[in-house]
Amino acid sequence: MNSTSLYSSIPDNNFDNFLNATLSIFIVIANDQWSEIYQDHYRVKGGVTISLFFIGLVVLGQWILFNLFLAILLKEFEDASMAQENEK
Repeated sequence: MNSTSLYSSIPDNNFDNFLNATLSIFIVIANDQWSEIYQDHYRVKGGVTISLFFIGLVVLGQWILFNLFLAILLKEFEDASMAQENEK
């Protein structure tokens, strides 16, 4: 394998179609070996733009997931306190 094919091959997790893009985004947001996806894309595309994209995706994705977790947690506490008030 020559060095040009190593650096110009398309990564397995890519953004070529909607299904692959959705799967790649989900893996990055779930923090499930997203560094491999980042390294593959950085090796193919390179540059600051790819780094900023993945950093922004991780930060924004984790912020959204954290807010969803807090919303579920607060809803459960609210339901529990309403149930306690109804028992009195």
